[in-house]
Amino acid sequence: MKSWKKVVVVRMLGRYMGYKALSAKLQALWHSEDMKILELGNDFFLVRFTNEAHYCKALMDGSWIILGSYFLVQPWTPDFSIHKKDVNNVVVWIRLPGLPLHLYKKKVLRAIGDAVGNVVKVDYMTSDALRGKYATIAVTVNLNEPLLAKF
Repeated sequence: MKSWKKVVVVRMLGRYMGYKALSAKLQALWHSEDMKILELGNDFFLVRFTNEAHYCKALMDGSWIILGSYFLVQPWTPDFSIHKKDVNNVVVWIRLPGLPLHLYKKKVLRAIGDAVGNVVKVDYMTSDALRGKYATIAVTVNLNEPLLAKF
């Protein structure tokens, strides 16, 4: 399973894009020459990275748009199937504006993220109170479950 650790599944929303066009756009967008792209069919592509930083950028720095259309990027899981067109889990960034500075602690931000979904990343620049306007946390959210309206 280690060879599948840095693999994401990509799917364009509302538009089909061929392998060559998507490859060129992703390489330009993610500034990554180290990825291998595999077309799976049913509008899904697998992208395998050798560089951990490029994998993290693709997974967590979105929302991604190509030619005016959004595309979803999600981590590959063993139960992934191209026959399931609906997306169940997505990585989203949560912005917490107006959080008192004394709550900008890794433990507190992680606890807030855990209440929403599985924490993927905490922006430690905010946890170190370097920005101050808002804290941000990346979490995996299951879209089949009700979203948390407030915390």
